[in-house]
This record gives sequence, C-alpha cells and structure tokens, in this order.
Amino acid sequence: HHATFCPVPPGIIPVTRRLYEAILFECIPILTSPTVVAFHTLQEAEAFSVIWMGNMSGLTAHLVNMPPWEVAQKRERLREVKTLFLYPEPQLERLQGVPTAVDGILQSLRCIIDREEGLLPPIR
Repeated sequence: HHATFCPVPPGIIPVTRRLYEAILFECIPILTSPTVVAFHTLQEAEAFSVIWMGNMSGLTAHLVNMPPWEVAQKRERLREVKTLFLYPEPQLERLQGVPTAVDGILQSLRCIIDREEGLLPPIR
C-alpha cells in the first residue's frame, strides 16, 4: 500500500523529478508552485493532481475533505497518464497498444504543429 497524496515541492527549476515519481507510483501529486508537466498544461494536470498555490495551513483540511469520488477520479486519471512516462521495453509488452512516452512526444509535436497552422486555438 502507498500514500494517496505526494507533495511536489518546487525545485530550483520548474521541472522536478518528484512529480514523475509520484505519477509512476500512482500517488496524487500536490503541486505547490508552477511546475512543468510533460505532455500536459497545468490546467490539464489538475485532472490527476492537486494544485495548491494558497496558504499551506489550509492544505491538510482540503485533502481530508476531498470527496472519495474525486480522489478515485484523480487516481484513475493517474493510471491513464502513467503510461506516457514509460518507454517501450520488452518487459512492458503488456502495454502494447497503450500510449507511452514516445506517443506523448509525438502527440505534443502534433499539437505544436496544429497550433502553428491555426488548426488549434493558442494556449492561454
């Protein structure tokens, strides 16, 4: 059994391995500062994490009062997102047909190209 929530304190740069470790262990990340989330905007990351930019003294109450359905929903989304951080290896053959890191990179590039060509709205 593992923790339900994992704090992801800021590092010296906006990218932190703590976030990816939390995702791989299916522990709902608590983002306490603007963080770069590969393949996702911060708004999209809210589906599988808790974004807390407020006073830390209120965080515990927020987590304790989070409805069980919301925790379950975030955990389910974490399981879906997790595969984007795995690289195809022979040991992971059971992931055949499941998007992996390579697919996430290609999807991100496709979004960039589509935005440049005006096929997608700009990120705000």
